[in-house]
Amino acid sequence: MTQKYLSDFFTGCIHKKNIIPNNISKNKKRKILNNNTHQKIIPTYFKNENLHEVIYFHEKHKIKMYYVFIELLMKINKNKYSKEILKIRFYQWMKEYQGNEIFKSSGLNIRHQNPPEDITENIVKFIVQKCENKDFLWCKEINGLHGDLFDFNNSKSIEVKSFTSDGPCQFGPSKKFDVLYFLDLRNILKNHILLWKVNLNDESDAFKNVKVNKTQTMHEQMIQKRRPHISWNLLYPQIEKYANKIYEGNFESIFI
Repeated sequence: MTQKYLSDFFTGCIHKKNIIPNNISKNKKRKILNNNTHQKIIPTYFKNENLHEVIYFHEKHKIKMYYVFIELLMKINKNKYSKEILKIRFYQWMKEYQGNEIFKSSGLNIRHQNPPEDITENIVKFIVQKCENKDFLWCKEINGLHGDLFDFNNSKSIEVKSFTSDGPCQFGPSKKFDVLYFLDLRNILKNHILLWKVNLNDESDAFKNVKVNKTQTMHEQMIQKRRPHISWNLLYPQIEKYANKIYEGNFESIFI
């Protein structure tokens, strides 16, 4: 993960969660963020959690401060989205998905809804826990942390793409990530799940040079501020040597 990403993350957290007390002016906050001397900042966000740690901020030590802050957040938020919650959410979505399939088979032109992000991202989280023995954080569970999942131990931002058809996945033009996971749910009606890990980041030449159509690459569309669209069937042959199948099985086996 880049120094810039860490800096942006920490700065964002300071503003979002009022770690600098509200009675300090904007100019003073700016001086604190840019100062080259140690500053003592009491995180008011944690007062109700009986946490009395003091964060020492220094311009040259953003990475150290980042870890301190994440560790505090983990004490409060980690694992709120449990296996039990995922199972409830998944079966709720599956019930609607199966119902729509019945309507479609009767001739009605009803489009399937993609599974919500909380379901797909946490499916990946628990598969990785089972198959790779890694505990990823779900970013939406940690206030101020951006992205889909976060590998805290290796400081990596994880991007998750899921698909239930042969339609395209899309990529944000300014999205930053260190590793990609593709969750293949095309056979979910047969309770069949595939998870692929792609060891490419947003700066990898192999990723930027992916052809999204006959004339343009991923990078060329991104620098035009466009959102590249490409299906897994077209993407996989181009990045095959970076892709590893992590899991193939049913939903229930994720938790065994």
